Formats: sequence, structure tokens, C-alpha cells
Amino acid sequence: MKILQALTMITSLFHPASADASHYQPSLSTTWHWQLEGEIDTDKPVDLYIVDMFDTPSHTIKELHKKGKKVIGYFSAGSYEKWREDASHFSKADLGKKMDGWDERWIDIRSQKIRAIMIARLDLAKKRGFDGVEADNVDGYQNKTGFALS
Repeated sequence: MKILQALTMITSLFHPASADASHYQPSLSTTWHWQLEGEIDTDKPVDLYIVDMFDTPSHTIKELHKKGKKVIGYFSAGSYEKWREDASHFSKADLGKKMDGWDERWIDIRSQKIRAIMIARLDLAKKRGFDGVEADNVDGYQNKTGFALS
């Protein structure tokens, strides 16, 4: 239920109830390409691209849109990544245990500071022209984060 609530919150930030109901929503038959590293191949025969929200150049997003593709921006909504441009905005108190298998740390999603960072990320995605977001690592309640999440 927590994941559904988080995704509903994220969706409502991009498309408030007062917004036009014709916002983009992929269908079950939507074809997609998910690529988080390297130069994006913009010639894939797909409807939708999922790419790194921070690292994908603006010209790539524009090129994909010109080709009629939808573009989703990937970002971590539940972990701290020290290489991200907003890493300095995280406080030490909001950083938890290291994630298994990754050079990332869980974050305290209950923190108002973390919520502000995530809202800024959503604003950035909108400003950069993404059609939506893929918020990753929203399952902290199922992991040993160092925080009492449920």
C-alpha cells in the first residue's frame, strides 16, 4: 500500500486533480526501452524511453519527443547517491544503511528535508520536459534501512 500511495503522490504532483484529464498514461501494449547509462540510442522501435533524469542530455529528450516518443525520467526516491548534483542537499541525519549491492544509502523518507529534495526532483523532471518519472527504491519498508519504516 505504501508504494501505491507514493506513486499516487508523485502522479498528483505532475497531474493535479484540476489538470486536464488527458495526461499521458502508457497502455498495456506500450513498447519501451529502459537505459540508464551510455549514449541513448534514439532509433529504437519503441513508444517510450525510460532514461536517467539527471544524466540524459536535454537535446536527447527533445530529439525523442520530435520522433514522437514519450520519455520517462528515472531517479532514486529512496536512496542517496553521492554523485548526484543535489547530493549536498541531504543531511547526514537522513542517511541510513548502505544498500546491498549498490554504492547508495537508504534515506529517511519521513524527513521533511527529504520530501523537499524529492519535490525539487519532480520539479526538475517537469522542467526538463519528461512525460513522467520512474521513482526507484521506494521499498525501504521491506529493507534494513536503519530507520523504523513500515
